[in-house]
Amino acid sequence: MTNFYDNFIKENWEIDEINQYVKEDCVKFIREVESEFYEQIKYVVDCFLKNKEHRFMMISGPSSSGKTTVANMIRKELLIRKIGSESISLDDFYVGLSNLPVLSDGSRDFESIEGLDIIEIKTCLNNLLKKGYCDMPIYDFSIMSRSDKRKQLKVKDNDVIIVEGLHAINPIISENLPEKSVFKVYVGVKSKIYDNKRKVISPKGIRLVRRVLRDYNYRDTLPIRTILMWKNVCRGEDLYIKPLRKESDVFVNTFHGYEEGIMAKKMLELMGSIPESIKLSNFLKELSLGLSKFEHIDKNLVPEESLLREFICLDN
Repeated sequence: MTNFYDNFIKENWEIDEINQYVKEDCVKFIREVESEFYEQIKYVVDCFLKNKEHRFMMISGPSSSGKTTVANMIRKELLIRKIGSESISLDDFYVGLSNLPVLSDGSRDFESIEGLDIIEIKTCLNNLLKKGYCDMPIYDFSIMSRSDKRKQLKVKDNDVIIVEGLHAINPIISENLPEKSVFKVYVGVKSKIYDNKRKVISPKGIRLVRRVLRDYNYRDTLPIRTILMWKNVCRGEDLYIKPLRKESDVFVNTFHGYEEGIMAKKMLELMGSIPESIKLSNFLKELSLGLSKFEHIDKNLVPEESLLREFICLDN
C-alpha cells in the first residue's frame, strides 16, 4: 500500500478507495492515517516555536472537530520537546444557561461568544502572563451552570498557555495580550466523501456523526436531541466561528480516513430511533446512504491515543 495522503489536508475521498484500504490491510491503514495526522500536530508545534515571543496557543474550530484532543496532543508533543504547558478550556467560562442570549424562536444561543464571561477570561489570561497564576471558574455541565468551586492555575515563565474553545481565536479574547505572543490554530474537518464521484458525506456530516456518538456515549444525550440541535449549531458556526478562519496561523484537518468504518454501524443503529419525518431530510438520507456502504472496522483497533477516542466508546 502507498501513502494514503497527498498532503496533510486531503479533501476528497472515495468510499471504494477507503474500503479497499480496509480490505487490503486494515491495521496498516489505521497506523498510516494516525501517523500522518500526528505529522500535523508536529507541524503546528514547529510553527509555534519559530517565534520565541509566542506564549499563547489559541485553538478554535466548530463542534466535534476534535479541539480538545488536538490540544492534548500538542501538549504531549511539547513535552517530548521538553517544553511545559498548561491548558484552559473556554467552556469553564460559560455564563450559564439562564444567562445565554435568546434566539428569535425562544431557544438559547449556545454558540454566541456572548455566552462566555469575556471579562473573566481576559483577567485570567492577563494574570497568567503577568503573575504566573490565575483563579478561574469551573463550569458544571450536569447543572448547566458554574460550580461553586474554582481552581487555581499556575504556569512557569516558559510554559506555553493553550486556550481551547469555540471562540478561542476570536480577537476579542486576546485583544489585551501582546499581539506577538498569540498563535492561532483552527481545527476542522475539510475532507468530503464521495460515492462514484457523487458527494454523499460533507464535512458537516462527518462532524454530525462524531457529535451524535459523543453526546450519546458521554453526555447521556439521545440522537434525536443532537440532530434537532444541529441546525442551530451550524448557524452559530457560520455566524461566529468560520468567518474567523482567516485569523488563524495554521489549519488542522482532523478527518481520519478510516473513521466512518468505525462509526457507521453504531450511527446507523442510533438513527433507527429517529422519526421518519426527520430521517427523510435530504441531508440525513444522503448521510445514511453513504454510511451504509462502508466496510465495518472493529473499534478496538482504534489506538488509545487517537483523536477518534473523543467520540467512540469501547463499552457499547
